[in-house]
Amino acid sequence: MAKNFDYIRLVADEISSFKSLHNYCRLAEEQQPIYPDASANNARKALEWLMKQMLKIKGVTVDERMTLNDMLRLPETDAFINHDYRFSDDIYLVKKIGNAASHDGAEPVNRVKAFRCLRALYNVVAGFMGRWDAVKNIPPFDATLISAPTTTVALVTSPEPKVEMEVVNSVQKETLDDPQPVMIPRESLESEAVTRKYLIDYMLEEAVGNS
Repeated sequence: MAKNFDYIRLVADEISSFKSLHNYCRLAEEQQPIYPDASANNARKALEWLMKQMLKIKGVTVDERMTLNDMLRLPETDAFINHDYRFSDDIYLVKKIGNAASHDGAEPVNRVKAFRCLRALYNVVAGFMGRWDAVKNIPPFDATLISAPTTTVALVTSPEPKVEMEVVNSVQKETLDDPQPVMIPRESLESEAVTRKYLIDYMLEEAVGNS
């Protein structure tokens, strides 16, 4: 069955280390309906994987003790985002919900938040892949591809992200000199209807939580 991040597999056919990114994204999508905490945690791992590759491409030493928060505070990250505020908002949303899922004692992540995190992750991955010139055409997100809740989905634990030199060496550093926003095609009307419902529910939950 087709999934939203299948296009990463096509890249992985040429550069096999992209399989790690595809695995995090695939699990985030598959687990969202029934294991929302695990889904958001895999989205955070996908973001961390992307950040580690990007910083290494820029010549930054990525220390094992460096947290996602540390990486996001670096000037190299600001330069990569390059005033693309929508891209930045999606990055920080994935971090926020993903951190809640990965920290003991935090409020559990439900399906609504996991979907919001997944939708933001789609934009984040597209932003990195487009800036790296790894993908020429980003397909539109399709919310109708996400399966209904089912117990047949196994709860799989993914490894921690690491720098993968095959990926780092595949990116031309010149592409990061002046990174520009990546255009993502609009969702279909059918997909937008699903997304809109989740976004409304998310905003209502956030409003209640902040009241």
